[in-house]
Amino acid sequence: MDIARSINNTFTMLFDRILDLCYLITCLVVGAVALFVVYEVFVRYALNDPTVWVIQGSEYGLVYMTFVAAGPVLRDGGHTKMTIILEKLGPAKARYLDVFTNVIGLGTAAIFSWQTTSRLVESIQRGAAYKEGFDIWQWCIWWVMPFAFITMSIQFIRLVAEQVYNIKHGRLPGAKSESHGIA
Repeated sequence: MDIARSINNTFTMLFDRILDLCYLITCLVVGAVALFVVYEVFVRYALNDPTVWVIQGSEYGLVYMTFVAAGPVLRDGGHTKMTIILEKLGPAKARYLDVFTNVIGLGTAAIFSWQTTSRLVESIQRGAAYKEGFDIWQWCIWWVMPFAFITMSIQFIRLVAEQVYNIKHGRLPGAKSESHGIA
């Protein structure tokens, strides 16, 4: 059991570091998009020489911001929840509803992981590219989608495992475990 706990703790630590890195990458992308827009405003109005790449680059930045941050936001409980329903159910029933909704989330994220990964592979095989303001391979943009859904799937597994563990051991709904599941 100690080996399993050690492997779980190592995996949890590494996965949490990856999710923390996702936040850093998202912050860098937000900063880059802000600089793109400031640059575009300057060259358009001060130099009367608008760019052709800022809008496209900003759109891709929004894709990266959304999908790279999805896993860490799920880990930190930042996604929308129907708390009014949970409050009306009471703590015991709310625990079971949390497990149920996270199992649904896991199933959804797993299906999207599979679908986006298969579309990514197709895009790579076809050599598909976007040819707008600047040319870029589709996979350069699309890889973040399967990455996001895979990280969310792993996080949903951790949430379900932690919630089932807490139900089994009678822990209160608000109490957070450091192990994200197996303790």
